Amino acid sequence: MYSFRCQNGSLASSSIRALPTELLAEIFNLCALSAVDQDEDVNTPPSISTESIRIPLTLSSVSRRWRAVALAQSSLWSNLCITPELIESLSETSDSSSAPTLNATHIITYLARSRKHTLNILIDGRDPDWDFSEQDVGIDFGTSTYDTLFSSEHMRTAINLLLPHMNRWKHLSILTDTWAPLHTALSLMNPTITHFGAPRLRSLSLMRCNDYVSYSRRFQPQQLRDLGFLKPSGSAATGKARGDLLPQLKHLSLRGVHVDWDSLADIIQASRSGLSTFELASHSKDVRPSMSQFHKILQSTPDLQTLSVIGTGPEGPGSETDSAHNYEPVHLPQLRDVTVGYRTETGGRSLLHFLDAPNVTSFVLEDTTYPADPSDTNAGPILSYLGSKLCDGNDHRLEATGLQSTAEVEKKRKRSICGFEPGSDSAEVNHRGAFPYLKRVALRNVKSAFTPLASFFSSLSRVTELELSGMSMLSIHALVPYSTSPSDFPCPRLNSLTIRDSEFGAEDLDFIVTRLSSCRQSRGAPTLQDLNFHVSPSRANDIRVIAAAAASSPESNVHIISDGECDLDSEDQDLLMGEDEEEEAFRPGGAFNDPLFDAYYGEAIPTH
Repeated sequence: MYSFRCQNGSLASSSIRALPTELLAEIFNLCALSAVDQDEDVNTPPSISTESIRIPLTLSSVSRRWRAVALAQSSLWSNLCITPELIESLSETSDSSSAPTLNATHIITYLARSRKHTLNILIDGRDPDWDFSEQDVGIDFGTSTYDTLFSSEHMRTAINLLLPHMNRWKHLSILTDTWAPLHTALSLMNPTITHFGAPRLRSLSLMRCNDYVSYSRRFQPQQLRDLGFLKPSGSAATGKARGDLLPQLKHLSLRGVHVDWDSLADIIQASRSGLSTFELASHSKDVRPSMSQFHKILQSTPDLQTLSVIGTGPEGPGSETDSAHNYEPVHLPQLRDVTVGYRTETGGRSLLHFLDAPNVTSFVLEDTTYPADPSDTNAGPILSYLGSKLCDGNDHRLEATGLQSTAEVEKKRKRSICGFEPGSDSAEVNHRGAFPYLKRVALRNVKSAFTPLASFFSSLSRVTELELSGMSMLSIHALVPYSTSPSDFPCPRLNSLTIRDSEFGAEDLDFIVTRLSSCRQSRGAPTLQDLNFHVSPSRANDIRVIAAAAASSPESNVHIISDGECDLDSEDQDLLMGEDEEEEAFRPGGAFNDPLFDAYYGEAIPTH
């Protein structure tokens, strides 16, 4: 929509000029909504960007009437996006010796024009050129050459402008690379939020975008650890957080950000709306919630629908002398989606023990241990618990390292089940697993022997979609029935299998494409309708050849999705490592196995 003027300077007549003001205002609102990609759920934060917030400015610049209509619509100005783009360069400041400052004109203007409307706020202080260096984090290699683009002072300017409007906050997201700016934001917010509260806040997302720091046993920078966010202070300190501080909070995401866990539980428990989405991720061990704190938080969320716990969990101070079995599982009847990213087998099982969630339909299990850890974390006990809701005392040791071929796996599969024949006492297992109504399951980089995988798959009687990412051929063979007993059948309703990040050889791919479905069908399973391969362009060719050879008797629809690398030019291709070079880089002393880095960030990783 745009206007143009005739030669005499008058505005040309058009049908849009005849639109009633109310209808034009509604069109403006729809333009703003489409620009921010608002989710159907009004409680979830909209996707705000620097482009979307320019929509009101564009609309108000077309004509005098449009400007009047736009300025009258407070909802148009309710989205705030604060990024490093607002930082004035040195050339724009009068004093070239001073540090760059945050241009607050945009913030002040939108706060004024939004009047009493609720606010959606995004503070994105991330720097695409950040080199992962941070003050007082890691080993001091000398003077850092990196200057934080979005500094603590920039954050202070933004937060001080927003604090008087806390009663209007609806969605707040803060993302930073380093901890200092985020620490400044939380320190400034805490006195106000613990005294007056944020009565209209529905979603709060706080993210420190440096997952590697969380692998350190101790939080870094150590001197900024004891933040106590959400803990009452000063005149508000009564020993317990007030229950009316966040009465409408529905979505909470804390990635790399810790709070006072006891106060959080008190606040959530008293919330009128009840938390529906809860995400915890990437916490160093000394700032994770303890067993009792985590249990208390779960008890305060009876209406929880989505839970994601990745690289954190009930492993905080005091957990070494405590046990999850000292606590009753928390009944969460509304919980539907669960994601567990474990770093230790004990941590993964403790988290799952806390959950009594019989109606979960979507589950993701991911190995999030330190990437350069020389030893694998055996997820067999976790899978056994998921498959039977019982602690399996058997010693399911990991198979030999590496991705086994089809022939090797077949031999090991036969050995694994030789004492597990139908009708034997050992076959009498409870296949009503921890989540009996699962429909969608994803396993990502999970390391396990065959038997726990088979036990877990046999408990998935309702699963129709399965994703295997970074898994070995053991997981594929665990999908093949080894008996005609219905209770032992792995994923009997499976119709879609997705494979990502695999290193399967030609023989393995041939088995998956041409034989897997027929092996299952011969035991009474339905046809595996869809096979989805997410692979590199070079691997995509191998699968196409195999699929073409099997086209005369197709059993499944093979979908090949080529991920990444396809847009690399010749110069980038030259920079890519070969397989041997990449393997060498991760060996002791290699480029990606730096002993100093491992000593600070690794979980019990020995230095070489």
